[in-house]
Amino acid sequence: MPLQITSIEWCTHKWNPVTGCYHDCPYCYARSIVRRFGGHYSEELGVNTRPAVNDGHMVYLDEHDGRGWVHHHEPVMRLIHDEQIMTKAGILKKAPYPYGFIPTFHESRLGDPTKHKKTATVFVGSMTDLFGAWVPDEWIAQVLKACYAAPQHQYLFLTKNPERLPMSSYIYNDVFDNHPGNFWFGMSITNQAALNAAYKRFMNISGNTFLSIEPLHGPIDLTRIDAGDVFYDIAKGIASWLFGGQKVRSPGWIIIGAETGNRKGKVVPERARVEAICAAADAGGVPVFMKDSLIPIMGEEGMRRDRPAELTL
Repeated sequence: MPLQITSIEWCTHKWNPVTGCYHDCPYCYARSIVRRFGGHYSEELGVNTRPAVNDGHMVYLDEHDGRGWVHHHEPVMRLIHDEQIMTKAGILKKAPYPYGFIPTFHESRLGDPTKHKKTATVFVGSMTDLFGAWVPDEWIAQVLKACYAAPQHQYLFLTKNPERLPMSSYIYNDVFDNHPGNFWFGMSITNQAALNAAYKRFMNISGNTFLSIEPLHGPIDLTRIDAGDVFYDIAKGIASWLFGGQKVRSPGWIIIGAETGNRKGKVVPERARVEAICAAADAGGVPVFMKDSLIPIMGEEGMRRDRPAELTL
């Protein structure tokens, strides 16, 4: 299976060797996609593929032609998929999410990057959080190894759990110690509280980093990120604490987007909040990329499509 062309504006392709997530974000687009294109449950057939438990969560290895048991909730259901589903027209189609939104490792997809010879900017895990607490270390190690095997691409990883970046596991410590310049590690946030809570850890990641502020759910001040005992200022590239300040590395890119869909309680960001983020980024020399979801707020004339030179599409 080749890498998939995507409509996500800040990359050219997506690749999902792992799918499913336990973050349970109310605005999650991935969950709605899985509801539409997931596997097919039945009581008629199935080969017993035992699931695993990681961090107290159920996870799956998609093997034995993809036929298995689902033990996510009672009652236990058998799952027939063979990575196929039957459409209303009676045509068999592949089911890319055979265990629904239960985190699943698709081992057969690991070779996809090597099959794609032309250079691509690849979003790894658009249907999961690869560094979620429930993801087994072995899965992460194998995904990173697959990226190493296809160095012609740029790889972008996005997580709400930067605690696992970059050296939280002995299994893939050595991979992170030597990761190449075509790896970009991003932190996904929606408001100032999330930024404050995780930024100190995020700043310690070696290599390329970026912030994805999507969906923007509140004001964000990049000039005063309160990480507890340290204040970070992206505009000046300074970390300050009681005894003074020190120059630090700012993220290499900032992506901003608004919430999409028609969720009850949907948050529409104010233009001034977007502009404040851009002003701080500009002062720090950080390129800003606005997603199409901001066009109704910023207007075509106010949109930014800046990218790091290494990620020019």
